[in-house]
Amino acid sequence: MGIRGVWSLFRQQFPRLFPLNVPSKRIGIDMFSLVYTHRAHLKELLELLKQWSDHGHRLTCVWDGVAPTEKKQIVNQRRSARESAMDQKQELAEYLEKFGSQLSETDVKHLKTAITSLSWQGWHMTGTLRKEIVEALGPAVQHIQAEGEADDLLLEMALDQEKFDVLMSLDSDLFAMGAPEIWRILYIRGDWIVEQVRVEDVCGAWGLRLGQLQDACFLAGWDRCHPDGFPNGSPYMTFEQAVNRIKYYRLLSVVLEKWPPQMPVEEDRLNKLKILKAESRKRWVNLQGKKSGEEAPPGSNEVEPYSPKVHPDAPTNPPSDAVEVPNACPA
Repeated sequence: MGIRGVWSLFRQQFPRLFPLNVPSKRIGIDMFSLVYTHRAHLKELLELLKQWSDHGHRLTCVWDGVAPTEKKQIVNQRRSARESAMDQKQELAEYLEKFGSQLSETDVKHLKTAITSLSWQGWHMTGTLRKEIVEALGPAVQHIQAEGEADDLLLEMALDQEKFDVLMSLDSDLFAMGAPEIWRILYIRGDWIVEQVRVEDVCGAWGLRLGQLQDACFLAGWDRCHPDGFPNGSPYMTFEQAVNRIKYYRLLSVVLEKWPPQMPVEEDRLNKLKILKAESRKRWVNLQGKKSGEEAPPGSNEVEPYSPKVHPDAPTNPPSDAVEVPNACPA
């Protein structure tokens, strides 16, 4: 899950790194995110992670638990899609077995391609596969089962408990929620590529505060704020459009003032955004308090955390929006 378009828009701010050339790190991994994305190259992925572990990185794989109630509808939709894909795959496989000798070589090739595609669409994590993954990574790699979503626990362990130096995920949720550093691992033309994502660097380059980044995510359909989707099936706008609007108007409340009356934004969705922003601000205030050697008051809105270098075109002192958009910490 996450926000479509985030990674592609900010890609220029993600330098590549080589984990074997980096001093030992405590790495928290959103395991399902990696396994699902790289399921076609799972063996190679596990070998790579094992290599990192042997090098001295301390890996902790955090697995998703029970999906929150508000996401049950999305989970059920995905389960139905998987089951439908597997049913179609079975039908095509039976057809190919029965009539394959009567079909042309091109038709057979197309059927086999469709069967392979449906196999990936119907893929799901099984207990047996998870056990194989644990065994392949070896005893030095820890595994934790989250009660809810893995990214919530990862963020808590990284920022609140300071147990991780970096998080690894392909889900943009962690980025939107303010994880200081994320490693994205990609498989491109047979090579593994690792990109370093630092939310402070991205916001600094684009002249945004973390709260404004989250406002843009909201407009682009952040599923943590819009768990039930949208009436017309698509978010209010693309992520790039959302970032441009927030950069121009600076405040989500101003954007919403110009909103078409036939497209009302439900208050419940805005409340979810406010909660997410408040949680992010609290974490960053406490994190910067620890960096300065002083404990920040829990939930304090009086402490101004570290402010990154800001893009030269951005206002020096962006106005806060105390009513509609709580002032989230700079990032």
